[in-house]
Amino acid sequence: MRIHRFFIEQKIADSEEGQKNNSILRIAEDGLIHQWRHVLRFEPGQKIILLDNSGQEYEATLLSLTHVEANVRIDSQKTPDDFVSESTDGAYRSAHPHVFLYLALAKRDSFEWTIEKATELGVAGFVPVVSERSEKKDINMERTRNMIKEASEQSCRNRLADIIEPLSFQKSVEHALASGGRTLVLDPRGEPFKAAEYIQEFNVEHGLERSKDDTRVNVFVGPEGGWSSQEIDFFTKAGLPIFSTGSQVLRAETAAVAIASILLLSY
Repeated sequence: MRIHRFFIEQKIADSEEGQKNNSILRIAEDGLIHQWRHVLRFEPGQKIILLDNSGQEYEATLLSLTHVEANVRIDSQKTPDDFVSESTDGAYRSAHPHVFLYLALAKRDSFEWTIEKATELGVAGFVPVVSERSEKKDINMERTRNMIKEASEQSCRNRLADIIEPLSFQKSVEHALASGGRTLVLDPRGEPFKAAEYIQEFNVEHGLERSKDDTRVNVFVGPEGGWSSQEIDFFTKAGLPIFSTGSQVLRAETAAVAIASILLLSY
């Protein structure tokens, strides 16, 4: 039977409780307490996994649950090998790039679907972009963060994807260039994206010993109707390669999930 996983706000790894097994941790997060009591109807003895966004996961047992707080016993902790590991010299190892999607804002349902599915795939972060053809200019950050949290719990992630407040088009390009790694743009007018060649080139460039900055790949995904001619010119002047996903013209949300799948599941 699958054990439920929950991100909590307090940092277990930095606390005394996180340093040893069989210690007691008090949790008093209103939303979480409500979920445990009234939605999942947990009882003492329930086994759970707690996550504090450190990459560690903590197996725990629910000891008590009231309407204001819960007490859990930390039974064990581990660092999943498939998410975080360090070599003897401290270099960060990663089996795939850290993909950051720079998403032109779209209708709420489409945008949220993209966030949810890309989080499940393992995208490291999102930068909402206000483009010329964006149908919205802002997003509900609290709602979006909750969606990322729920998708991360469901897909067994041990860290939450990052998301920042929407940026203007020009600011978003500046942000990507300042963030390091590689940056590419998706647009139907671009050259066909040859995934095998790109991934081989990536592997040759970075080898097995990689740092977080080295493995970052920023991908710009445009709105319905694509990037404007002025935006394409801006990308070109910034020296950013422009690729298409093939002869079919994909919806924005489909293109985002497609490129994330290619980059994250091909390693």
